[in-house]
Amino acid sequence: MLPTSRPLSAGAILAITGFGLLLNIPASAANLVLDFSDNAGLGYGVGTSTLITEDGIKLVSIAGTYEVTLAPKSELNLKDFGGNGSTRTVVFSLASGGNFDFIGFTRTDGYGDWTLTTNRGDSTTFNLFSPPDLSGPKWDDLSSVTLSTSTQYGESKFDNFVFNDVPTSVPEPTTLAVLALAGMALGARRRRR
Repeated sequence: MLPTSRPLSAGAILAITGFGLLLNIPASAANLVLDFSDNAGLGYGVGTSTLITEDGIKLVSIAGTYEVTLAPKSELNLKDFGGNGSTRTVVFSLASGGNFDFIGFTRTDGYGDWTLTTNRGDSTTFNLFSPPDLSGPKWDDLSSVTLSTSTQYGESKFDNFVFNDVPTSVPEPTTLAVLALAGMALGARRRRR
C-alpha cells in the first residue's frame, strides 16, 4: 500500500517559496545613455587624458596625438589634427565600477574604420557601409568597452552610447525575511517532534 501524502506545513511552504525567490531574483537592469548633454561645448586638447562622467557612465580618453572634443555639439568627436593617423581611443565603463551590457550608439559623422573592443578582448571593426554587430553574449556583462580609430586627418563623431546596467545578484530584504521565517518555522516543527 502506498503511503498517504500529508499536506505541506506552512513552514515548508515558506521554505520552498523563499528558496525559489533566492534562485530567481528579478533583474531590474536600467538603461544608461551617455548623450554628453552635461558636457556640451567642452573641448579636450591634443595629448590629454580626460575623465568625463555623466549619468553613471565614465569615459576616459587615452593620451596621444589626437583630440577628444565635445564642442560645439553634445557628441564625441575624435579628431586627427596632426594628420599622422595616430590612434584615437576612448574607454567606457560604469562610474560604479559594476558591469554592463553594451547596447549600441549613434554615429553622426565621419569616415574610415572604427574598432570596438571589450575588456575580454572581443572586437569588431566597422565603417559607414558595415555597421557593428553588437548581438550575442560577447557584448554582455562587461567592465569596459574601448572605441578607437586611426583615420588620417579624419573626424569621427558619435553620440548616445547606450549601456544596460547589470545588477549584482543580491537578495532583496523581502527575500531574506521570507528565508528567515521559513527557517524559524522548520526549527519549531522539529522541536515539536
